[in-house]
Amino acid sequence: MNDQEVVDCAREGLLGSKLLTTMQGQGSSTKQHKDDDLKMNACNMLIQKACSRGNLDDITIMLVPLKSFITYEAM
Repeated sequence: MNDQEVVDCAREGLLGSKLLTTMQGQGSSTKQHKDDDLKMNACNMLIQKACSRGNLDDITIMLVPLKSFITYEAM
Protein backbone atom coordinates (compact mmCIF):
# COMPACT_ATOMS: atom_id res chain seq x y z
CA MET A 1 0.00 0.00 0.00
CA ASN A 2 1.26 3.44 -0.73
CA ASP A 3 1.03 6.27 1.82
CA GLN A 4 -2.17 7.76 0.38
CA GLU A 5 -3.94 4.38 0.40
CA VAL A 6 -3.07 3.96 4.07
CA VAL A 7 -4.37 7.45 4.92
CA ASP A 8 -7.58 6.87 2.94
CA CYS A 9 -8.24 3.53 4.62
CA ALA A 10 -7.57 4.90 8.12
CA ARG A 11 -9.77 7.93 7.42
CA GLU A 12 -12.59 5.65 6.26
CA GLY A 13 -12.28 3.63 9.46
CA LEU A 14 -12.23 6.72 11.67
CA LEU A 15 -14.55 9.20 9.98
CA GLY A 16 -16.88 6.96 8.03
CA SER A 17 -17.85 4.99 11.11
CA LYS A 18 -17.86 8.04 13.40
CA LEU A 19 -20.77 9.57 11.49
CA LEU A 20 -22.83 6.45 12.12
CA THR A 21 -22.00 6.12 15.82
CA THR A 22 -22.28 9.74 16.96
CA MET A 23 -24.87 10.03 19.69
CA GLN A 24 -26.09 13.20 21.35
CA GLY A 25 -26.03 13.38 25.13
CA GLN A 26 -23.42 10.70 25.64
CA GLY A 27 -21.08 11.03 28.60
CA SER A 28 -17.36 11.70 28.17
CA SER A 29 -16.44 8.13 29.22
CA THR A 30 -18.83 6.73 26.58
CA LYS A 31 -17.38 9.11 23.98
CA GLN A 32 -13.83 7.99 24.84
CA HIS A 33 -14.90 4.36 24.55
CA LYS A 34 -16.45 5.06 21.11
CA ASP A 35 -13.28 6.92 19.99
CA ASP A 36 -11.13 3.96 21.08
CA ASP A 37 -13.44 1.59 19.17
CA LEU A 38 -13.13 3.75 16.05
CA LYS A 39 -9.34 3.75 16.29
CA MET A 40 -9.30 -0.03 16.69
CA ASN A 41 -11.68 -0.33 13.72
CA ALA A 42 -9.35 1.76 11.55
CA CYS A 43 -6.35 -0.36 12.54
CA ASN A 44 -8.25 -3.58 11.83
CA MET A 45 -9.30 -2.27 8.42
CA LEU A 46 -5.65 -1.55 7.56
CA ILE A 47 -4.57 -5.01 8.71
CA GLN A 48 -7.34 -6.71 6.71
CA LYS A 49 -6.42 -4.75 3.59
CA ALA A 50 -2.73 -5.64 3.95
CA CYS A 51 -3.57 -9.33 4.46
CA SER A 52 -5.95 -9.34 1.50
CA ARG A 53 -3.08 -8.14 -0.69
CA GLY A 54 -0.99 -11.15 0.28
CA ASN A 55 1.21 -9.76 3.05
CA LEU A 56 2.79 -12.72 4.87
CA ASP A 57 5.00 -10.62 7.16
CA ASP A 58 4.21 -9.23 10.61
CA ILE A 59 1.89 -6.22 10.42
CA THR A 60 2.06 -3.39 12.95
CA ILE A 61 -0.36 -0.47 12.82
CA MET A 62 -0.04 2.71 14.86
CA LEU A 63 -2.30 5.73 14.43
CA VAL A 64 -0.72 8.97 15.66
CA PRO A 65 -3.00 11.98 16.32
CA LEU A 66 -0.81 14.68 14.77
CA LYS A 67 -3.05 17.50 16.02
CA SER A 68 -1.66 16.90 19.51
CA PHE A 69 1.75 18.11 18.26
CA ILE A 70 0.54 21.46 16.92
CA THR A 71 1.52 24.52 18.88
CA TYR A 72 -0.65 27.54 18.31
CA GLU A 73 2.26 29.89 18.97
CA ALA A 74 3.82 28.79 15.67
CA MET A 75 0.76 29.81 13.67
